[in-house]
Amino acid sequence: MRTVAIQIAQQVRQGARYRDFLIVARYLDPYQTSIPAIFSELDLPYFLDLEQPMQNHPLVILIDSLFEVNRQYYSYRSVMQLLKTELLLPTDVSVDAFRSALDTTDNYLLKTGKAGRSWFDPKPWRYYPPRMEDELDPEDEPKTQQINQIKQFVQQVIQPIMKQLTAAKTGRDAASALYQGLVSAGVLTQLANWRQQATDRGQLQTAQAQTQVWQTLSQLLDDFVAVFGEQAFSLEQFHQLLDAGFASASYTQIPSTLDQVIISETGLTRLNTAKHIYVIGATSLVMPDQPSENQLLNADDRSILLERLPEDRFLPTVGPDTTLRDPFLNYLAFTAASETLSLSYPINADSELTPSIYFTQLNQAFQLTPSLWQAPTLTTPLSDILGSTRSLISDWLTVARAAKDHNQQLPASWAAVLPALKSSQYGDLATQLAASINYTNDVGKLNAKLATALYGERLMVSVSQLETYFRNHFEYFLKYGLRLQPRPEFILTPADTGSLFHGALDQFISRSDALPDLDATQIQQQVSELIDGMIVQPGYEILTSSARFNFITKQLKALLTQVVIAISQQQTQSDFHPVATELMFGQIGKEHGLTPLIYELPNGRQVQMRGKIDRLDTFKDQDQTYFLVLDYKSSQHTFNDADAYYGQALQMLTYLAAVINDAKVKHQQMRPAGAVYFQLHNPRVKYDRYRGPDVAKNLLKAFQMQGILIETDDLDSPIFYHLDRGVNPEIGGTSDIVRLKFTKSGSLSKSGVDVMSQEDLERYLNNNQNRIIEAALGISEGDIALNPTQYNDEADTITRSDFGAIMQFDPALPTNNYRQLKLLKRQDVLELLKPKKKED
Repeated sequence: MRTVAIQIAQQVRQGARYRDFLIVARYLDPYQTSIPAIFSELDLPYFLDLEQPMQNHPLVILIDSLFEVNRQYYSYRSVMQLLKTELLLPTDVSVDAFRSALDTTDNYLLKTGKAGRSWFDPKPWRYYPPRMEDELDPEDEPKTQQINQIKQFVQQVIQPIMKQLTAAKTGRDAASALYQGLVSAGVLTQLANWRQQATDRGQLQTAQAQTQVWQTLSQLLDDFVAVFGEQAFSLEQFHQLLDAGFASASYTQIPSTLDQVIISETGLTRLNTAKHIYVIGATSLVMPDQPSENQLLNADDRSILLERLPEDRFLPTVGPDTTLRDPFLNYLAFTAASETLSLSYPINADSELTPSIYFTQLNQAFQLTPSLWQAPTLTTPLSDILGSTRSLISDWLTVARAAKDHNQQLPASWAAVLPALKSSQYGDLATQLAASINYTNDVGKLNAKLATALYGERLMVSVSQLETYFRNHFEYFLKYGLRLQPRPEFILTPADTGSLFHGALDQFISRSDALPDLDATQIQQQVSELIDGMIVQPGYEILTSSARFNFITKQLKALLTQVVIAISQQQTQSDFHPVATELMFGQIGKEHGLTPLIYELPNGRQVQMRGKIDRLDTFKDQDQTYFLVLDYKSSQHTFNDADAYYGQALQMLTYLAAVINDAKVKHQQMRPAGAVYFQLHNPRVKYDRYRGPDVAKNLLKAFQMQGILIETDDLDSPIFYHLDRGVNPEIGGTSDIVRLKFTKSGSLSKSGVDVMSQEDLERYLNNNQNRIIEAALGISEGDIALNPTQYNDEADTITRSDFGAIMQFDPALPTNNYRQLKLLKRQDVLELLKPKKKED
């Protein structure tokens, strides 16, 4: 199609008229989207003689949305779809101001889930109300005004239309209510504005469409009144009839000028004649046509029915029978040319497209030599593809890209094109597109001054932030430097349930000193009361928003009940008991916790770590206190040595370091017993396998905590006796609480254990500290490299990120490379962490 358009443009420059050309195809659907772009690029006026359906016009969408508003009672989707047609506009604001207010309202509705009766709540909406504060943030005041402006508009404009429509008793009343409602709301005025704007731009077909769609609506309403005017009104029937009417309606196509290129199909009865005709898409699949037998009635059925129909009745010709007239249609197209006829068909290496029999027969009859139309190459003469200034930019990019890919110089004629383009009216566009030839997606680096402005003189970071940095430096910059975040939605996320569980467990464990003495019924009752009190607080509105979420709340209560029962059983069997929950270290907001971890950086700056330990359990043995760090997770987690080594799992080691550091500063005797993950879930056991007391035992086993346990000295280590009193080196056995297992001889099992020596822990902690300093140094010096990590050529760092569309990571580009990491086991890590021997 592009080559045909270029040839037309060249012939017009030599004196031809646009009306001298006719482009035909058996079916234009494959070209429908490319035609406007190609002809606009070549600045060719054209008339596309193809029926355009009316059902996608904003007026049709507006009417459909009105009925959806009634059916779904002002749901988010139906109201937003209606307002975004922009056929209903407030009279006292500009279009840009309305769009801004609508975007703000869209975000607000997605975040809060407001719908239905909320639109008519007399109390004004408040944009993103703070969780525990009554004062409105001054920065949100303009947005609050915007969302209430849209709310009032819905009440004043949309609600009256819906009330009049639903109050209609007869078909005539309904048609009148809809018509008058749209007119009074300014829809007809807005269509007139659109028509005038399209006329001013020279888009006459678009201008005519605004008039035609209103005329179609008027005709449909007249027909409805003629048939159902005095009958009892059915809103659903009314919608179905209007919907069916618009579905079959199309715009009347009238050429806007006499001198333009005509593009049509061979099957149309009003096929024009022209001096030059281009037949495109002449493949064996459509010339002659090969219609499929997909009708309700096949050929045999139709033959039987035709014999029984009266003489003045007939069935339209469809299916294979239409092939009988296809040669005649193509003959009319071929003979409509008075001077030249060109046939073309596409060649695609991925498909078996063959030329039409008409193509091959004409070629043989006239001894013609087919030419190959293709994109310009380094050897293509400039004169062969010269269409317009705008199209030349596209052709130059194609040739320049080929030269770069083949490491060749541009021919002199093509090299002179870009300077000429830059001095044309498309100079800015040419300069911008030419830069894409050497595009590398290199994000560069921040200077130290800008990095300081973004992150502060002293870095105050959390563990999760640094883990993000080690996964991808650029994602850290987007998330914590630019502070980008995805649009919040009114959904229950894992973060929401995690926040609820953490808050509930914090309150429950901190106030339940006699937790092991509570039975299952008491635990269930207290958990239920605790959750009921939390979900009415701001931030948890979703859990009381529908019957579905009421059920989910019950599931969450059951899960938390099972978790608390498991914690109670674990405390019964262990000498380690909680002494703190949600224990902070460093500064979080205005709150302070344990002594912060502060490290000096090589560039003279500092990094301060902050975080929150879900739970800290301790056991005191004479003058020595041992502590166990617990972290709640919604899914099963294990300590990954490779991630810990590479800095992608800093959490547990940093928590251990924070408690050790705080004890050291306060001169307390605290030694680590381990750091483990506690999975928050509601396990299921098979009834046919476990019965009676075994059920409780296996439920407890399902909560077995995994992580690392620290062997302080040898098998006499207190942790081997007090983490689970049911197993130890003397009696052997396997723990249901942690991954600890002894053989009958009293030695540690070679499998099923998570034990690390004190010496190995020191190496891991030193590496953890070095990784923190490494990340902080890179952040403070502006390292924002786009370098996602990858294990064994497999990675989801980019696909799971919220910022993939911004990063535009492309492994095919020379500067976009994954940071390849090796899978390491504990022995591999310890080998890498061994102190290096000094050379003599």
